Parts: sequence; C-alpha cells; structure tokens
Amino acid sequence: MQTPNWVESRIVDESLVEHSLNVLSACINDNHLVNIEKYTTVGGFQTPSVLEFFSEDMLNQLTYSEEYFVNDIFLIKYLSGGYQKYHQHRKNLNRMYDRKINFCLYLNDSDGDTILYSRDKIKIIPEKCKIVYFDIRIPHEALVVTNEKNVLVGECVLKKQTICECQEKWVK
Repeated sequence: MQTPNWVESRIVDESLVEHSLNVLSACINDNHLVNIEKYTTVGGFQTPSVLEFFSEDMLNQLTYSEEYFVNDIFLIKYLSGGYQKYHQHRKNLNRMYDRKINFCLYLNDSDGDTILYSRDKIKIIPEKCKIVYFDIRIPHEALVVTNEKNVLVGECVLKKQTICECQEKWVK
C-alpha cells in the first residue's frame, strides 16, 4: 500500500493557543503527566488526554471539518534537546475508527520541525497558531529543539462512520 500524501494547514485563533498553554502549565504544575518513556516524546513532558479541559467551541476550532469530531487531544512540551521519535499512530489507536486525521497545533514559534514521511518528505516549521492536519497513516517525527516547543496534538474522527459502526456493534 502506498503512503498517503494528504496534508493541510490553517491558522487558529490565538485565544485557543493561550488556553492550551494555560492547560499545559496547570498539568505540569499539578504533575498531571504521563510517563514519556512509554511514548515517543523524548526530553519533555506529555499530558494524558486533556479533552475535558476544552469547550465545545474550542473543539470545533480544532476539528478538521463539520463531518469530523475531535476524538482526543494531548499537550506536549519539548525542552531543549527534546524531540519526537519517528512513529505512526494507526496501530496504537482505537481500531473502531478507520477514517482518522491527526493534527498538530503549534503553541509557539520554534525550531524542531515536524517531518511527515508521505510520498514526498514534508517539512513543517512550527509557527504559533498554525494547525496542521494529516492522514493518520503518514509516519512522522519532530526534530530536536534548541529552545522549548509546545504542541497540542490529537485526532479527528469521521462522525458518520462512528454512528454506523456503533450501530453495528449494538446489533451484534
């Protein structure tokens, strides 16, 4: 199977970025973090799901389109020397949904570019308020940062598929 090449980006409202940074700061202060040794984040902090800390309006700003909903979100803070290992999400996520879209919302300008290994290698420069959507099947990594980098990451799932698959599950 050929790797997909689908990537899209846009700019979000700065208030969403500020809220995300506040949630990240609170999670770090309260030690509401995951053990990053189990994940692909190296040299930083990663939260468990923070979906509950975002209003419906905020989640609507994050979602790819009206046909999708935000299924989960996490915050990552990379310290100097931190990075994200090469990885792909489809094997780790709920198999109930096939049509998923990953996203990264950059909460500050930084180095430590995100590299997407689609049919073409795509380099994304982290810029505050930029959200990048890409097919869940695209392997990716984040290069080493020299300063701090803060990112909100997550997945969007197609609404119609969710309803159909849930109905099938209930019937069985």
